Amino acid sequence: MGKQTIIVGILAALLSVAQAAYIGLEPDNDGNLYAAANWIGGVLPMGGNSLTGLVHAAEMPTGGTFGIPAPIYDFALLQESGQCVRNGDLNLRGGVTNASVFVPGETFWQINDATQVPPSYTNLYVTDNLVFWPQYGGVVELELINGHIEVGGTFNMVAKNGVTGTLNVQNGIFRAQYFHAAGGTVNMLSNGTAAVTLGRFDSADRNIVFNFEAGNKGSVTILETETGTPFGTNAWQLLASAGKLTVSGGPTGLEYFVISNGGTTIRYAGALHLGTWTPFWRARPVIGEWLAGGSGIESVPDYLKRNSFACQMRDLDKEIHYADHLNAVRLIGGWNEGGGAENPVPADVADLVYTNQAGELQYRWDKLAARLDPYINIGYTNLTLVLDNIPYCFPSNIVMESYGQVAPPVDFSDWQTFVSNLCVELVDLYGYETVNRFRFRQGTEAQGTKRFAGTQEEYFKIYDHSAAAIKSVLPDAQFGPFNQAGGKSNPAGNNVNMVALAQHCASEPNHSTGAVGTPFDFISISSYIAQPTHSHDPQAEARTCSNFFYTVQAELPQPVPFEIHELGILNCEAGLATGEPGARGAGWFFHLVTTLREIGVSRWYHWDVFDRFRESGVGLHYLLDGPGWFLAVLDRTAGGEGFTLNTSSPTNTDTQVKAVGVFGGGRDWILAGIFNPNRLSHDPETVSIHVPLSLLRANEGDKVLWTSLNQTNAAHYLIRKDLEDAGMLNAEFSAVPEQLASVRTMTTNSMLSAEQDYLGGRIDIYQQAVVDSLTLKPFPGTISTNGGDVVFTVTLTPPETAVICVGPDRTADGTPYTWLDSHGLATQGYPAAEQSDTDNDQFTAAQEYITLTDPLDPLSFFTFQGSFEAGIEGMDIIFPTNADRWYSIYSRTSLVHGTWALLKDGVPGTGGLVAVSDTNRCPVVFYRLATGLP
Repeated sequence: MGKQTIIVGILAALLSVAQAAYIGLEPDNDGNLYAAANWIGGVLPMGGNSLTGLVHAAEMPTGGTFGIPAPIYDFALLQESGQCVRNGDLNLRGGVTNASVFVPGETFWQINDATQVPPSYTNLYVTDNLVFWPQYGGVVELELINGHIEVGGTFNMVAKNGVTGTLNVQNGIFRAQYFHAAGGTVNMLSNGTAAVTLGRFDSADRNIVFNFEAGNKGSVTILETETGTPFGTNAWQLLASAGKLTVSGGPTGLEYFVISNGGTTIRYAGALHLGTWTPFWRARPVIGEWLAGGSGIESVPDYLKRNSFACQMRDLDKEIHYADHLNAVRLIGGWNEGGGAENPVPADVADLVYTNQAGELQYRWDKLAARLDPYINIGYTNLTLVLDNIPYCFPSNIVMESYGQVAPPVDFSDWQTFVSNLCVELVDLYGYETVNRFRFRQGTEAQGTKRFAGTQEEYFKIYDHSAAAIKSVLPDAQFGPFNQAGGKSNPAGNNVNMVALAQHCASEPNHSTGAVGTPFDFISISSYIAQPTHSHDPQAEARTCSNFFYTVQAELPQPVPFEIHELGILNCEAGLATGEPGARGAGWFFHLVTTLREIGVSRWYHWDVFDRFRESGVGLHYLLDGPGWFLAVLDRTAGGEGFTLNTSSPTNTDTQVKAVGVFGGGRDWILAGIFNPNRLSHDPETVSIHVPLSLLRANEGDKVLWTSLNQTNAAHYLIRKDLEDAGMLNAEFSAVPEQLASVRTMTTNSMLSAEQDYLGGRIDIYQQAVVDSLTLKPFPGTISTNGGDVVFTVTLTPPETAVICVGPDRTADGTPYTWLDSHGLATQGYPAAEQSDTDNDQFTAAQEYITLTDPLDPLSFFTFQGSFEAGIEGMDIIFPTNADRWYSIYSRTSLVHGTWALLKDGVPGTGGLVAVSDTNRCPVVFYRLATGLP
């Protein structure tokens, strides 16, 4: 079933058919290929006089898109580049009937795209159902050698007259939302790494074979049974016992294959490659009303510098924590006052633009500089400027909502003039090279009228005019639409339909320029959980988000980045406000974000990571929350290659277990999480994490360390317990067991209170809890091997997120990471920490470790503080020593002439005084002391 065999077979079959004719595809004027236009009558040939079409997609321009009709039979396609989008069903048939004449046929389709990398690129997208119908004895075979296939509806493998369809998968991604199989074979080809994900599986009267060929390290995941329950280990076994499912290849028996939940995965000793582990999490929104003050630019608390996951900082006194990319939201004005619809902020305070008495646009560019200077002046030039609230001078009737003025402009040409002049002013302020790399976003969550009160057509117009204005000044600046919040499952039901916008941008004239095609450079979402109306299930939310990404992407001619511009938890099951600042929040973020990373999300903008509360007479305390803990861990894992790893299946079928590894950097990292949507479910699980031996480092001296955030060690868990014990917990929270929120929300929600003073007096306890949870310790589990895997087994209790570190515990020069961490030196990485001289005493940190002096104290450095006594055989040099260090004494009789001579080498330190005798009797002698590691 390898590539060469199939290609030869296809060509031989076609050329041996007497009536076969080669019908090639020619690009149209736009460089796209549309198969239907290349067959007689615009449809595929049918009946006894059929022709056979051979489409070789390499003939199309790179990145071209072609569409094909359905059903298809007697058809062969080799797709080596480009995208095929089928709007509706795609029925691959192995024959057809015409006027009661049965016509067999063979349908082959191979995708072998070596130029694009999934998951960000989709080679075949079927919006509805992909059906294999081997009717009348014909063969149906779809082969994914390299690439990505996405099915928005059902993947249906129908058996007919004893003939079944075949799906061959080697490298890439095959994903379908539902799976129906009357019969068929899924071959996981030799030495492949592909991931096959199948949604709800209708298991009645089905018979499917999953064949893992030699060396395959891919995966097959089935998410749900036909009733919607998780497809667990028992579901696999019941089907196997009934003869409806077979797993072959590799070791014998289902028991070998790793079963994981959140759906269920059969995976044979493999791992899903997620690509290079770039710091996609280092991004954050900053908000208009506070931009002039440099919102988010703050000092890093000292305790966040003194742990194994020290905050990775720029060379600045203040910065925005865990962020390199910024979304400047509500930049241009149109603000309200305090969230009320009746209280607009005066335009002369907020708006960058206004009209004079003659109706001419006038500008307040000093406000623009005041809002952006604080960021750009300290190096934050990776900016996305958001054109959301619309200044008061543009609409005919102002519409105020919670976040400001949301009515559209009455004159879109005036709006375009403003945006164009905004771009020109940005160039004047910061230079063309800097600003031409900016990005722009049209609006925020405009799928609803609370954020955009115009019609869909009016949004298309403002979008088009903004795009034309930006590109006329900044041709390389990226431009994209609002971040979709609600309505992801039914975009057509929204005020502005993102799918329709993508169609408009791809194929309709721009309202400003008249040319077909408008930039659509990224797809972004907001993902919030607001219980009780939303399920607190990260895997369900991930499926909703990924479906939306792919639905929009299918309408675009080129692949674009998938991004999360807002992410959070708003309310708990009882409706109480919460950001889930404890272990539950960290777990939810871990499961959701890493799952979305699997489908290609390239950037995640997080919110503030601190719970701030004020103690009287002291000021603000900054306590890192659970999602912030996850970001701190991620910051250490950057670099290397990411993989989703196999895990064992939890005994509680509602519990979700997930593991991700990052390999190939200075150390290997394994992140593992266990989560249950029921917050009161805390059944411990023995979790086994399978890491292919080929990925894991195995150097002499490597250590295995770990830490975790769980329900009992999270700082906010301790805060709630202290408030309960002191009778200070808000009554609403007392009624909801284990529910956490910010300090102010769990108390009186006032600026100052006795409760906050009480907690402020205990702040050292809570900060130390954060430090402890971010400090690596010996791994408490077991490590074994199973075939080609290293298996890490440990007990986790939901909600718990753990990180396992495999690698050295010190630098190449021998400085322990823990020593550098304890002094807060590793905020720019360990190599920089080791060579730093923070106290300016001319000794590096590495040297101060050797001498066991304080790298933060300029008066603490290595000196020879010995004494001398006359001994029996000469002079005794007496000096203090440190244990676990060695010392050498050198001498010379003149500081002007001669060289230093070794008097005594390798003297072991004792932690006390040591004496070394000099038997050379000289009237004057000078001594020098050296120390080093054993």
